[in-house]
Amino acid sequence: MTALSNEKLFWLTVGLLRYPRVLSQSIGKITYDLLTPAENHIKIIFLISNQWYEQSRTTIKQPFFQTQLLELKAGGHISDVEFDMIQHITTFAFSDNVDPDSEDETHAILKILEEFLYERRIRPAIQNLSTSSDLSTGLSDLKDAYRGASISKVKIYDPFETEDPLVGGPKRQSWGVDFIDRITQGGSIPGETTLVLAPSGGGKTLLNVQMAASAALNGEDVIMLSYEQNVFPAVYNRIYAFATGLPISTFMGKNLNELNENTVNKYKKARQKLQGKLHVIDMLDYAEHHGGIGGPADIAAIVEDVRRDGKDPRYIGVDWFGPMVNNYMAASGGRDNNKAQIMISLSDELRKVGGELGVNIWLYHQLGTQAVTARSLKVPEPTDAFECRSLHHYMDTVITVSNREREHNVAICGVPKLRNGDPTGKHLIKMEGPKSRFVMADGFVLTHDCSGVMPCDGIMGVGGDNIDTAQLSDMFARLNMD
Repeated sequence: MTALSNEKLFWLTVGLLRYPRVLSQSIGKITYDLLTPAENHIKIIFLISNQWYEQSRTTIKQPFFQTQLLELKAGGHISDVEFDMIQHITTFAFSDNVDPDSEDETHAILKILEEFLYERRIRPAIQNLSTSSDLSTGLSDLKDAYRGASISKVKIYDPFETEDPLVGGPKRQSWGVDFIDRITQGGSIPGETTLVLAPSGGGKTLLNVQMAASAALNGEDVIMLSYEQNVFPAVYNRIYAFATGLPISTFMGKNLNELNENTVNKYKKARQKLQGKLHVIDMLDYAEHHGGIGGPADIAAIVEDVRRDGKDPRYIGVDWFGPMVNNYMAASGGRDNNKAQIMISLSDELRKVGGELGVNIWLYHQLGTQAVTARSLKVPEPTDAFECRSLHHYMDTVITVSNREREHNVAICGVPKLRNGDPTGKHLIKMEGPKSRFVMADGFVLTHDCSGVMPCDGIMGVGGDNIDTAQLSDMFARLNMD
């Protein structure tokens, strides 16, 4: 028989003792005739370990192994030399040097098992085929040898393997934005990526500011990436409006001398909570001075830069995806010109970046022309993304926002995709533009033909203090929007 190195045989034997996947793959494939007389200690270890596994479906515990080993020695089935070799192997196998749960170690030993079976099963069958007088029998033996040496490195899970359910995993974390936390059933799971689709002028930047500032007010570090609007003054003014609760007109086009004392005091109060929490980056400026193209790799680098400063951002707002793609294509020098394909590729890479770094990337994008020109309060579909109808496939959560009804500034917000949760249907939200925020439009319901909204007060006598307007609004929305 062809000899494997002693080191590989040692690790294979350790695998037969401690690594469940190695042992399960060995049963029915390693037979005692494959082992030489000098490898009798491996036969004994495999025999004891195999018998235990057949009964319990787990690898053997050290005390039970020692009991079985001593019984075999007392019966004269094991020589002193073999006993010493087995003790040497088991001492190492049950030490802290071995981690049976390690995927890397398991795969390494499975590779040794595969090599062992090739040398002991397949190679002899190939040699026999070359000298066999009966070709069909030789081929049949070779096929059986390959079948008997097949190793699956894929870990197969059984959800009902344990007596009690294996529950756990990360929980949703609130953003502090009431309507977002309600429609997403509690916020976002770290590492998930969210796509927000809204019309042009429909509140993409406004929601980005609201999400970032709300998380920052809760003590979190956040990153805002602006691919289109100037950080100063456009984004600054929206942040100031949200943080102070004052209309955005309070800050737009003003100099410091034009701000009254109340405004300055509110700014200083907000500053105490928000200074050092909001990291706003002009991506055009970033590309010009850092040589990047604003793609997923650059975003990952920005996150790492912020982390090196001792910050731990969870929210990464990309405002908005269209200019990001355009900048990427321009920087690529025309090498890539299939825009839809580039959008799909970038969104998939962003999702991977979010998962690898454990951050929540919120990708703001525009609705297509057809969705924008539809009747006012028709909730957009995830396929209505501008220039790429399959963009939603690569997102964990998709939020869509319709055109707003003019009289009350109310829109329909849908959640057609919510990974690790149940899509929550559609809701009415109201834009409070002067204060740079969205709120749930709990006091409104859709009209019967979905052409507009009306206040809950006065609907069939509704309006008493005991009426839950939030519940009523959701009920009407679900009835009228399907």
